[in-house]
Amino acid sequence: MSDIEFTNIWENAAVTQRCVIIHGKCAKLPPGEGSVVVYFDQMRFPALRFPLADGFFKAFVPLEEGPNKLKFEIQVDKNTTYKKTLNVRYLPVKENPPVHFCLLVAKDSPFLFETMPYKKEREGNDLGTAVKKMRMAAYMMSAFTMEQMNRNGCGFRSFFPYSEEEEDTITNRDHLKKMTAHIHIVKVDKTKDEINDPNRAQQNHDATDNGALFGFASDALKAYGGPFATGDMVNAACIYLDTHYDQKLDLIEGHAALGGCVNNIRLAIFGGHGLWSWPTCIEDIPYACLDETLTDKKYVGNDTGGIGCAWEAMCISMGAFQHEVGHMLGCPHEPEGIMLRGYIYWQRAFTAIEGYSNVQKKVVCRHPMPQDEAIWYRGDIVRFLNHPSFSLPGDINRFVVNASRPLVFPLDDGIDARCPQGIYMVDIQVGEFSRAILEYNDLPSNLRLTKKDIQNALPNEWKNKPVHLHVHGKPMEQTDIEDLDKFISESHYDRPDLKFTQVLGNENGDSIDVSLPAKRVSMVRVFSGNALDAVEFCFHDGTSVKFGKDGGSPHEIRIDDDDEFLGLCIMAGYWIDAAGVITKKFTSPVFGGTGGSRVDLVPPQGYRFAGLHGWAGSWMSGLCLGYSK
Repeated sequence: MSDIEFTNIWENAAVTQRCVIIHGKCAKLPPGEGSVVVYFDQMRFPALRFPLADGFFKAFVPLEEGPNKLKFEIQVDKNTTYKKTLNVRYLPVKENPPVHFCLLVAKDSPFLFETMPYKKEREGNDLGTAVKKMRMAAYMMSAFTMEQMNRNGCGFRSFFPYSEEEEDTITNRDHLKKMTAHIHIVKVDKTKDEINDPNRAQQNHDATDNGALFGFASDALKAYGGPFATGDMVNAACIYLDTHYDQKLDLIEGHAALGGCVNNIRLAIFGGHGLWSWPTCIEDIPYACLDETLTDKKYVGNDTGGIGCAWEAMCISMGAFQHEVGHMLGCPHEPEGIMLRGYIYWQRAFTAIEGYSNVQKKVVCRHPMPQDEAIWYRGDIVRFLNHPSFSLPGDINRFVVNASRPLVFPLDDGIDARCPQGIYMVDIQVGEFSRAILEYNDLPSNLRLTKKDIQNALPNEWKNKPVHLHVHGKPMEQTDIEDLDKFISESHYDRPDLKFTQVLGNENGDSIDVSLPAKRVSMVRVFSGNALDAVEFCFHDGTSVKFGKDGGSPHEIRIDDDDEFLGLCIMAGYWIDAAGVITKKFTSPVFGGTGGSRVDLVPPQGYRFAGLHGWAGSWMSGLCLGYSK
């Protein structure tokens, strides 16, 4: 056995991120604390030192693209040094959609963030310092997530911080120009006072406009242009630089912890009140993770009362920002992990030693091991595994164009789910959170689940209770069934001879209904303008039935005698935007507006397209498919 053993990486491993967290141990060391030093071949980076406890260490290691030769040394005394070399290949997946990290600044910003006096003296609090801290946060979150993905058997994959060639600041001794995480400086068309209005503070329970900061950020990104103005889906993780702690109100202003999607921008926002506690470079990581300096509300706020000292401030702020990035990437609140405030001990992922907790009034876990760290819930891991920003060459259906949302059909004893590009997970929710997940690595396009299957997947404490299902299709498509039993038993809209899918669009307007006899469909007319108005089904015997109201221009789709009508291709969002036809031989273009997500209305095997039920006003508001044997 060698002197040093690596426990979460292997020789010549290929990783996709610039920074990697490496776990190692040295069985020859006696109990106690010390340090390990990492040396880089050809002086690519300066030597870096990390804490070691009871022979175990966690090293945050930067890499250059291509092969990297790393030498780890543990010096016990002047006569005893343990050494091990590790070769790691950094192979970035540059075609994946990156995450853009942004600092949001007021139009009258002084470009300063609030900080403690000792930190101001040590590192400053200007825009340049904020950029260094934001860059480190980007790499720490990316490396943490990659370590979690690999730990869960999904390989060395993570999201990639958008990078440009510029002065690199990830170490404090080497500021050469390199490809490094670029921090966008985005001006918000609001003053500091407008951003820091108490009525816009998320933590003000009496606030009248506490969602405004999300809109401010979205508008600022659109005005900034660049990657946010292309119309393509883009990921943006943003910090407000001008966040202010109001001592009189005991309120953090200019802060909201939110993540979601606005048009083409997947967005996470957070306040800059914790920036002061974040590291500016890799050398600062051990210091930031162990800094027991008490916070002082004369200078900085105490977010949610969970901050007693500097390292706790880093965990609560950077960890919570990671939580919002999780929302940006599609994660809901979960029963454990980052998405359930499981970031209280965020620093454990980066250090083998833990400091005194001023909140807990004790050292909670002096030598945290991997099992003591913050985690991503398994459902989030599976979500990331199928996310385009995490993809690897060779993944099935890696980049999907015109993705279709899963369509769920109620059956007598369960459900049938369909998604052309593949279903990767069914999330079974009972009460507030997910209680079990069903994973599908082979990405089936069709899936049947009985109620017994679903109950068997649940832990005993959650069996025989109301179930909510979330069916996930590649890459980020999701269909929700709020109450499974109700969905199965009440899906007939006064048509007990038919079962109906979930509603696409909304239920506003006049109720409309059509039945299709068991005849061959020879042509379908789609009536549309900027949205869908109606669909007419024409049969081989010259008869027809129409679903919808008058209006729109007709578009005829003919079906040959040797072909067969299967269903409709629908584009739906808040209303029904457009429709096309699916046959055994082809899928037609859709006619109507350009919005909405694609859903294929094709009945389960053994059933036929028997009708439609819906709602219409000036155009088609919503609809669902009726099907029968």
